[in-house]
Amino acid sequence: MSYDFRVYSSATIDAGTLAGVVESSSGLRIGSGAALESLPMFIPVELHSKYAFTIDGPQTEDANDVPPEVTAVALGIGYSYEISIEGNDPGTTPLAWRFVKKLAKATAGVAVDLQTDELWPTASSRKFAKPAKDATIDLVSIRWYYLLDQAPSDLIQQFVQSSRKYLPEALPKTYTAGTRRPEPFNGDDEAFAEAYAAEPLWGVHALATPPVLNFSFEGPDEYKESDVRMVMMDVDLAALHDPRWREALRRFFIEFADASNSFFASAEVARGFFWSGRKVRGHPSTTEAAFTCRWAGTWRGLREWPQWWTWFSGPYKDLVQDSLIGETQKRGDGIFHALSTEPRNRDELYATMPVPGTTWIPAELTFGNQSGQAHVFPEGLVKTHTPPSA
Repeated sequence: MSYDFRVYSSATIDAGTLAGVVESSSGLRIGSGAALESLPMFIPVELHSKYAFTIDGPQTEDANDVPPEVTAVALGIGYSYEISIEGNDPGTTPLAWRFVKKLAKATAGVAVDLQTDELWPTASSRKFAKPAKDATIDLVSIRWYYLLDQAPSDLIQQFVQSSRKYLPEALPKTYTAGTRRPEPFNGDDEAFAEAYAAEPLWGVHALATPPVLNFSFEGPDEYKESDVRMVMMDVDLAALHDPRWREALRRFFIEFADASNSFFASAEVARGFFWSGRKVRGHPSTTEAAFTCRWAGTWRGLREWPQWWTWFSGPYKDLVQDSLIGETQKRGDGIFHALSTEPRNRDELYATMPVPGTTWIPAELTFGNQSGQAHVFPEGLVKTHTPPSA
């Protein structure tokens, strides 16, 4: 029998620093037989020359295995340490728990008592200062596109689950279904899904927690001319200079693209928006928006300019995968594609293309301000558009 703790951490510390954390507790010392030269380290800890507990770590921690309650209070978790009291000596447990909390603080992490599920700290360290009122800000605007008959029946629940797993800031704070008054989200996923289902025409729009500013789901009603639907989300670009926020958003972007069966998704920099203190608004003289790939319910093709992140699945993947440049990552039936590490606007991305001023995407798949629709569409999307005139 043993009594076990775990520290989920966003950083690791070297052997010397870890020894300092151990010895900061009165009477604790590194015991004999410690393996400090390679990772993961194995460290017996003694109290007044008698065995107290062992430390094992750091281990690399996959984000899929991090509990949502840990993700909710810490950003960038990527490692873990195991602390075990062999024999389950109750007199040692309080001392070990104090050490575990010190280790969590030293590694910017979260301590968990694996017997009681107690967490420390309970206050979230996922802090991002929202923009100043009346500030001009840049966004990363995200769009996921899917076919109505290919979307999962629990689409909006998949969004909520992906949020809790990777990006809890994307959970709604308040939401509006159709023309009804805003309602607070109290963690009731079923009520949120029911509100969406009850508004098949207008869908739902929600305000979120910065750096996620808002998101919206189009209604699932088949009244529209096309069976292509879209989910939209805006994120404050300023947060994404921090690699921890970028990684959280990247995982969320890919997870929901796959879960929603999106055939295409994009994340691109949109410039010159106005922050009212509560909402994002465009301004005619400063805003360069991220225009959608649809118009009046009709799928038009891919944009003619390069975008920071894209996702391709199904027939679109077959049409573009031989042309991909930059970073790619496969997930399920799809491919995630990134043109840069940090978000870059379209002018910056144009300058990095194999032929500056053009996009990497085959021209026949794209449309722009001068051409209303692409000339080539994947099989399966043909019925959703009117072919361009000759």
